[in-house]
Amino acid sequence: MKHVVLVGMMGVGKSTVGRYLAARLERPFIDTDSLIEKQEGAAIAQIFASKGESYFRQLEIETIQKILNEPSAVISIGGGAFISPVVRFLLKDPAVTFYLQAKAETLIQRVGNGATRPMLTHGVQESVPDRFRRLLAERASTYELANHTIESDTLSPEQVGDAILKYRTAFE
Repeated sequence: MKHVVLVGMMGVGKSTVGRYLAARLERPFIDTDSLIEKQEGAAIAQIFASKGESYFRQLEIETIQKILNEPSAVISIGGGAFISPVVRFLLKDPAVTFYLQAKAETLIQRVGNGATRPMLTHGVQESVPDRFRRLLAERASTYELANHTIESDTLSPEQVGDAILKYRTAFE
């Protein structure tokens, strides 16, 4: 059985959909951001502020590498993790990836002022909505490299999870 990995921008619902999917598939759910925060004893925003983005990105790679050696799970990775060619390579064989896609306006509404989202606020001069739109524009083509894309704008988390379950033969 392959891991089910959810990718996409912050605010798209990867963690919520992941918990639902894990329950339906009777697999563990792993949120890499939560795992890193627990391991480091600090919030992602604090890690960015004290040790920098490159340190955090290396933690993401190491964390994902460890998880992939464990029994199959539903995994939510951070919004920037899939941008890394190393992460995409690591996920290639042991996982099926799903890009949860939503429009920028939907995601901006969900993340609000972005206070807990360092990619929106850490060392950034532009407004949160402008930064968000720019990040999405930069990342969208890479997210589309995922095995499957689920349009999630108008769907509930359960509906997104059910759409992923239609691909069940790809990961069981």
